[in-house]
Amino acid sequence: WSLSKSNRQQHKGAAMTADNKLNTPSPNDTTNQKDALFTYLLAGNRLTVGQALVKFGCYALSQRLGDLRRNHNIPVQSQFITLPNGKRIKEYWLEPRYIQSVKGA
Repeated sequence: WSLSKSNRQQHKGAAMTADNKLNTPSPNDTTNQKDALFTYLLAGNRLTVGQALVKFGCYALSQRLGDLRRNHNIPVQSQFITLPNGKRIKEYWLEPRYIQSVKGA
Protein backbone atom coordinates (compact mmCIF):
# COMPACT_ATOMS: atom_id res chain seq x y z
CA TRP A 1 0.00 0.00 0.00
CA SER A 2 1.33 3.41 -0.87
CA LEU A 3 0.16 6.93 -0.21
CA SER A 4 1.69 8.10 -3.46
CA LYS A 5 -0.53 9.19 -6.33
CA SER A 6 -0.48 6.66 -9.16
CA ASN A 7 0.73 9.21 -11.68
CA ARG A 8 3.50 10.55 -9.43
CA GLN A 9 7.03 9.69 -10.50
CA GLN A 10 9.04 8.00 -7.75
CA HIS A 11 12.40 9.71 -7.30
CA LYS A 12 15.60 7.82 -6.57
CA GLY A 13 17.96 10.75 -6.78
CA ALA A 14 18.47 13.16 -9.65
CA ALA A 15 17.05 12.52 -13.13
CA MET A 16 17.20 14.29 -16.46
CA THR A 17 14.08 16.00 -17.79
CA ALA A 18 12.98 15.97 -21.44
CA ASP A 19 14.89 19.21 -22.06
CA ASN A 20 18.08 17.75 -20.50
CA LYS A 21 17.91 19.77 -17.29
CA LEU A 22 18.80 18.16 -14.00
CA ASN A 23 15.65 17.44 -11.99
CA THR A 24 16.29 16.76 -8.31
CA PRO A 25 13.63 15.73 -5.80
CA SER A 26 12.22 18.52 -3.67
CA PRO A 27 13.73 18.58 -0.19
CA ASN A 28 10.20 19.27 1.05
CA ASP A 29 8.67 16.11 -0.46
CA THR A 30 7.71 13.99 2.54
CA THR A 31 5.74 11.33 0.63
CA ASN A 32 8.39 8.60 1.03
CA GLN A 33 8.68 9.32 4.75
CA LYS A 34 4.89 9.19 5.21
CA ASP A 35 4.74 5.93 3.23
CA ALA A 36 7.41 4.40 5.48
CA LEU A 37 5.71 5.60 8.68
CA PHE A 38 2.31 4.34 7.55
CA THR A 39 3.73 0.93 6.56
CA TYR A 40 5.46 0.62 9.93
CA LEU A 41 2.29 1.50 11.86
CA LEU A 42 0.19 -0.74 9.59
CA ALA A 43 2.36 -3.67 10.69
CA GLY A 44 0.99 -3.13 14.21
CA ASN A 45 4.02 -1.30 15.58
CA ARG A 46 3.98 1.64 17.95
CA LEU A 47 6.25 4.60 17.34
CA THR A 48 7.83 7.42 19.35
CA VAL A 49 9.77 10.47 18.18
CA GLY A 50 13.12 8.89 19.06
CA GLN A 51 12.28 5.69 17.17
CA ALA A 52 11.11 7.67 14.13
CA LEU A 53 14.37 9.60 14.06
CA VAL A 54 16.50 6.44 14.23
CA LYS A 55 14.41 4.24 11.91
CA PHE A 56 13.26 6.79 9.31
CA GLY A 57 15.35 9.94 9.80
CA CYS A 58 12.12 11.73 10.64
CA TYR A 59 12.64 14.87 12.73
CA ALA A 60 8.98 15.95 12.58
CA LEU A 61 6.94 12.87 13.48
CA SER A 62 3.89 14.72 14.77
CA GLN A 63 3.72 16.79 11.56
CA ARG A 64 4.05 13.75 9.28
CA LEU A 65 1.37 11.85 11.23
CA GLY A 66 -0.80 14.97 11.18
CA ASP A 67 -0.46 14.92 7.39
CA LEU A 68 -1.66 11.30 7.38
CA ARG A 69 -4.61 12.20 9.57
CA ARG A 70 -5.67 15.30 7.60
CA ASN A 71 -4.85 14.39 4.02
CA HIS A 72 -5.48 10.64 4.02
CA ASN A 73 -8.05 10.21 6.83
CA ILE A 74 -5.83 7.71 8.64
CA PRO A 75 -6.89 7.45 12.30
CA VAL A 76 -3.47 7.57 13.97
CA GLN A 77 -3.89 7.22 17.74
CA SER A 78 -1.58 8.72 20.35
CA GLN A 79 -1.02 8.91 24.07
CA PHE A 80 1.63 10.19 26.43
CA ILE A 81 3.91 7.57 27.96
CA THR A 82 6.46 8.02 30.74
CA LEU A 83 10.00 6.86 30.08
CA PRO A 84 12.13 5.24 32.81
CA ASN A 85 13.94 8.58 33.27
CA GLY A 86 10.61 10.29 34.03
CA LYS A 87 10.26 12.16 30.75
CA ARG A 88 6.86 12.09 29.03
CA ILE A 89 6.66 11.59 25.27
CA LYS A 90 3.94 10.68 22.81
CA GLU A 91 3.55 7.20 21.39
CA TYR A 92 1.62 6.67 18.13
CA TRP A 93 -0.18 3.61 16.71
CA LEU A 94 -3.06 2.37 14.58
CA GLU A 95 -5.95 0.46 16.14
CA PRO A 96 -5.97 -3.27 15.28
CA ARG A 97 -9.47 -3.09 13.77
CA TYR A 98 -8.34 -0.30 11.40
CA ILE A 99 -5.28 -2.35 10.41
CA GLN A 100 -7.52 -5.33 9.73
CA SER A 101 -9.92 -3.24 7.64
CA VAL A 102 -7.05 -2.00 5.46
CA LYS A 103 -5.33 -5.38 5.11
CA GLY A 104 -8.60 -7.24 4.63
CA ALA A 105 -9.82 -4.87 1.91
